[in-house]
Amino acid sequence: MSLPPLPQGKTTNQEGPQLSHNAIGLKEVVFQSITGMAPAGAVAFALTYVASAAGGALPLALILAMIPSLMVASTVAQFAKKLPSAGGYYTYTSRGLNTNAGFITAWFFLFYEPLMPATVFAVVGFLVQTTFPTVFGLAIPWYVWSIVGILLLHWITYRNIHASTRVANILGLIEIGVFLALAITILFNTPHTPGIVPFTPSASLNHSWSGVLLGMVFGIFTFCGFETAAPLGEEARNPRKTVGKAVMLAAFIIGVFYMICAYAGVTGWGLNKMSGYAVSDNPWNILAKHYWGWGWILIFLALMNSQMGNGIASQTACTRVLYAMGRIGVMPKKLSTIHHKHKIPSVALNVQTTATLVLTLGTGFLFGPFMASQLIAEILTLSIIMVYILGNIALVRFYRREYPSEFSFWLHGVFPIVSSLFLVVALIGSIFPVPSYPLNLSPYIVLVWIIIGFSVLTYLRRKRPDTIEAAKLIFTDDVNNL
Repeated sequence: MSLPPLPQGKTTNQEGPQLSHNAIGLKEVVFQSITGMAPAGAVAFALTYVASAAGGALPLALILAMIPSLMVASTVAQFAKKLPSAGGYYTYTSRGLNTNAGFITAWFFLFYEPLMPATVFAVVGFLVQTTFPTVFGLAIPWYVWSIVGILLLHWITYRNIHASTRVANILGLIEIGVFLALAITILFNTPHTPGIVPFTPSASLNHSWSGVLLGMVFGIFTFCGFETAAPLGEEARNPRKTVGKAVMLAAFIIGVFYMICAYAGVTGWGLNKMSGYAVSDNPWNILAKHYWGWGWILIFLALMNSQMGNGIASQTACTRVLYAMGRIGVMPKKLSTIHHKHKIPSVALNVQTTATLVLTLGTGFLFGPFMASQLIAEILTLSIIMVYILGNIALVRFYRREYPSEFSFWLHGVFPIVSSLFLVVALIGSIFPVPSYPLNLSPYIVLVWIIIGFSVLTYLRRKRPDTIEAAKLIFTDDVNNL
């Protein structure tokens, strides 16, 4: 499979092709957020981190994690009402704080979102390499599966936005449906459920609130990804309402999904055996084998499905931000090239695909695919926390300065401030205690990225200050004036 050819001489301006305005509705934008969270993958893998502290109180920890996560989603919703844009957080913080903060936010975003497909396909390679020999007798190296997955992702996202989001809708429904089916099977085939105990702190590993609260910190990470809907602000119908409603709906729906699966996981594994759940590589694979027999293959396929859906959401969001930055000249103008037929940022997409191939294969060969996926996940976690915090601060200032009559004490004050405090705790908790090598490299890698970002910003400020200031205008009402 080869990459589609680049269009010649097509750039985004009033005369050339544009993104497909009014191309997708609420359903597609909701599933952009949902698949951006990779819910099946989060249940299968990320919840083990939550359980390492919360133990049997896993459902309680996730309820608490959903509260600050919904607050952060509210930040996106409130910004989207005023600034629907392909720039997403880049536009939000540029307008809410200043264009320097906007650039640094975008710099963090461009470390976070492009990394997501890399961790996705490192996981895909690892899972298929370890599963296929035992089931099908096929010993094919991980990197073959990773490359095939990355090229398939490129082909899907190279179609128009309606086609790629439709695929994401289907994939999202499949992964949620399969995991919910297993959860229901567990709940209806276990003689004794734990009742309300998993919703009390006594069920945590240390039988206290401290275990629940630490689990809550880890649980916040499972909601990361809902913000991938924000860069669809120029392609969604009625984006001022659609994007905000979508991120809130997605965060709530997946929060409920997590709690159902968490309760089923505690029920099936055993309330007093959750320390074993926390150290399992794939506890839902074990649960599926116990309750479904050979039906565990459905869970395996749902996980593959989840990774592809997450890749679609991440790649779609990243290419729109690259496009928006290229359009005003902060990034190379070529990134604003729009395919004349599919109306997608084709050059940005090719750049993103190339970066995914390099990152996946480079880190996979260096550390092994599974450890590479963990390292990349650590890096992107630190990056997205910084994006969320900067966005929260920007929201408070944006509404106070530009819409004082609409300022809400709760929506524009309490929610962004309280959720930022939770995020600071999550940031500290993701660094300390210091993990083992190579995971301990993640803060230093992010620090190097920050230094490079400030260097680029300084250069642009000196040589092309107008491009930095133009970030304030990257939203739909002003797109034709750029």
